[in-house]
Amino acid sequence: MCGICGYLNFDGKPVDQDSLLRMRDSMHHRGPDDAGIFMDELIGLGHRRLSIIDLAGGHQPMTNEDGSVIIVYNGEVYNFQELRQPLIDKGHAFKTRSDTEVIIHLYEEKGVDCVEHLRGMFAFAIWDKKKRELFIARDRLGVKPLYYYQGKAVFLFASEIKSLLLSGQFQPEIDESGLYRLLKYRFVYGRRTMFKGVSELLPGHYMTVNARGTKMTQYWNITPRGGADSGPRNIDRLKDELVDKLEKSVRLRMISDVPLGVFLSGGVDSSMIAALMSRYAENVKTFSIGFIPEEVNELKYAKIVADYLHADHHEYFLESGDFFSLLKKLIWHHDEPLIFPASIPLYILSKNSKNGATVMLSGEGSDEIFAGYTSNIKAGRLNKIGSMMPPAILKGFMKLPVNSKYKAILNKMTLNEKELIHSFFQICNDEQISHMYSWSDRKSAMADTLDEEIGFNNFNGPFLDKLIYFQVKTYLIALLMKQDKMSMAASIETRVPYLDHLFVELAIKIPASFKIKRNQGKYIFKKSCEKVLPESIVYREKMGFPVPIDKWFREKNSPFMEVLLDSDTKRNSFLNYKVVENTLNEFLQGNDSLLHQLWSFINIELWRREFFKT
Repeated sequence: MCGICGYLNFDGKPVDQDSLLRMRDSMHHRGPDDAGIFMDELIGLGHRRLSIIDLAGGHQPMTNEDGSVIIVYNGEVYNFQELRQPLIDKGHAFKTRSDTEVIIHLYEEKGVDCVEHLRGMFAFAIWDKKKRELFIARDRLGVKPLYYYQGKAVFLFASEIKSLLLSGQFQPEIDESGLYRLLKYRFVYGRRTMFKGVSELLPGHYMTVNARGTKMTQYWNITPRGGADSGPRNIDRLKDELVDKLEKSVRLRMISDVPLGVFLSGGVDSSMIAALMSRYAENVKTFSIGFIPEEVNELKYAKIVADYLHADHHEYFLESGDFFSLLKKLIWHHDEPLIFPASIPLYILSKNSKNGATVMLSGEGSDEIFAGYTSNIKAGRLNKIGSMMPPAILKGFMKLPVNSKYKAILNKMTLNEKELIHSFFQICNDEQISHMYSWSDRKSAMADTLDEEIGFNNFNGPFLDKLIYFQVKTYLIALLMKQDKMSMAASIETRVPYLDHLFVELAIKIPASFKIKRNQGKYIFKKSCEKVLPESIVYREKMGFPVPIDKWFREKNSPFMEVLLDSDTKRNSFLNYKVVENTLNEFLQGNDSLLHQLWSFINIELWRREFFKT
C-alpha cells in the first residue's frame, strides 16, 4: 500500500515542485519505505511507498520502456502473475517483479479497459505523454481511497484529502451538502466530502482528464439477480462454491514478500479468514484488542479461535484515556470527522501489529453482502408487513395514541421500499438538521442527490437486493475508509478477502431466502462455514466491535464533555450551539438514542479545530 498524488496544470504554468513534495510527504505514513516524484511540463506525480512485493524493484513513479507511460499506484493486484506472461508474449520487457509494471503494460495493450482485467484493490493514476491525458481509476468495491479537486486551470488527485489541501491551489471551505449527509446518515456517502470542491472518485469508476475536459466512466457495478427466483438454488453445491471461492481469495491475499497476519475478533467472519489462512501457513499470526473494563471484551472468543487454530496469538488493551488522547490525531489521519468509535482501537491494533506483520487480512464485507445485520431482518419484516396491510388501516393506526417507539415503527411501514431502506441508515430527519447549522442555502444543501450518484434510482430487484445494494454503496465504503486510513496511519496494509469481486458477484446472486432464514442473517454463509469451523464459533451471537463510549461520556471529568462545553466550542462551533447543548442535556437525562448525534457533534468540532485553525 502507498500514497499517491499529483496535479495537472491547464494554464501553461509548470508544476511547482515544492507544492508537489508537500502533497506527497503529508502521506509519509502511507509509505515510509520509499518516495519519488515525476515532473514533466504540466504534470506532476508523487508517490510514497510501503514495500510489500518486489521490495528492491518497485520504486515509483514507474514508466514503460520508452518513458511515454508513467504510473503512480496504491494497492495490490492479486492476479498480476497470470497477467504478466501474456504481456511478455506480446513483447513487453519487464524490469521488475512488481504488479505496478503489469498495470503499465496492460494499459499499453488495453487502454482504459485495463481496469476490467485487474483483480484486487487499487487506486492509480497514469499519465499518457502521447495523448497528453491523465487516467485515474479506483477498484470495484472502494477498498482504496482516491480524491480529486478540479479548479479552473488545475486538476488535483490524492489518496488523502490533506494532500490536496497542501497543494496551495485552494483554501478549505466546508461543503454544506457533505455536512448535511454527515448529520443525516453519520457518514458523507457518495461523491461528496466535507470539503467544498473535493470529490471522491466512486468505486468501480475511472476518469480521464485532458485539455478538453474530464470524462467519468463506470466500469463495474453490482448486478441484480433479475428476479426473486433467479440465482443458484442447490444449497450443498452453493456451500461448496462459497468456501472454494473464499479460500482462493484468501490464498491470493497471502501473496507477500513481508510477514502477514489477521485481525481476529472471535466472530465468524474473521475466524473463517484465519482458518483458511491456516491451511497454507503454520502458526498464523492473529491480533486482537479488548477494552478496560473487561465486560465489553470479545478477547476470550478470539482466544478460543486462536487456540483452535494453533495460532501465534497477540492481545492488546485500550482504556478511555488512551481513546480520547488519540481521537484528535486520528481525525487528522481520517481527514473528516471520525464517526466510527472503533477507528481508535483499530489504529491501536494496527500499530501494535506492526512489530509482527506488515500485511493484515480482515473480515470486513461479509455482513454487507450476506445481510448479516439485525437491521436487515427488521427492515425485511417491516417491508413485508407494510406491503400486506391496506393503507387505510395503517393510517388509522397512526392516529392512535401509541408511544413514539411504536409510532416510529408504524411510520416505517407506510414508506415505500427505498424510503424504508434510507430510514434504517438515518439518525436525524431534515427538520432536525435544518436547525443544526446556519445554512447559506438550505434548499440546495438538502437537495440530496445520493441515490442518483450511487445508481440507486436505477436499481430494481427484490427488497433485500435493494437493501444490500445500498449498504455496499454507502456503509461498506465508510467501513473500508476507516480500515484503510487507520491501518495506514500505522503503515499497515489491510486486505479484505470477502470483497474479491468474484466472490461478491457470487454472493449477490444468492436468493434472499438463502441469506435470511428463520430470523437469522447470513444463513447460507454460516452453513458454508460449518465445513471449516466448529458450530460454537459459527453461531456465536454477533457483538460487533463494541466501544463503550456511552459509559465514557458519563465518567467524571469526561474529556468528551469538556469538548462540548468549553468556550471555543461555544464561540466557534460550525453547529448551532443551542442544539448541541439541548442534545447533551437530553442525553445526560437518559435519552441514550442521542449518543450517535453527540458523537457526531464532538467529531465535527474536533475536525473544525484541526482543519480550520484560523
